[in-house]
Amino acid sequence: ADRAAPGCGHEAARGGQGGHAAEAAAAAAIGVKKEVAALGVKEQAGTIGRSWSLCLTTTGIELGTRQRRVLQKRLGFKVVDDWQLGVTHLVADTFRRTTKLMCAICTGTRIVVPAFLDACLQEGRLVDDAPFLLRDTLCEAA
Repeated sequence: ADRAAPGCGHEAARGGQGGHAAEAAAAAAIGVKKEVAALGVKEQAGTIGRSWSLCLTTTGIELGTRQRRVLQKRLGFKVVDDWQLGVTHLVADTFRRTTKLMCAICTGTRIVVPAFLDACLQEGRLVDDAPFLLRDTLCEAA
């Protein structure tokens, strides 16, 4: 007969002990939330669903001291100089073969143009980054 290992979640389907799969899923969700918190990413309320404040770094451009301070204090963004685990957005004006850009590509980090920061500052909150994704129209046309 089809025997499943204890605790793997198949007991409920066979009419045996159930709930292990649900407990495992809940534990995994808590683990992810703790992991996200450990990265310094804060959950923000007041939006539909969940949104996370961002941690950003730049490549090929420099943030001024005032702009950096406003992003951190007023918007709650984490701004870091070096690449690190937990960076959610890389700000760049063009594609350059830098370590940060390569890390962003490899980790699926959002790569946005500087206008994204301007839009966030203007709105006073995190805005949708989709219109601000860095595009390479020359290579995309090929």
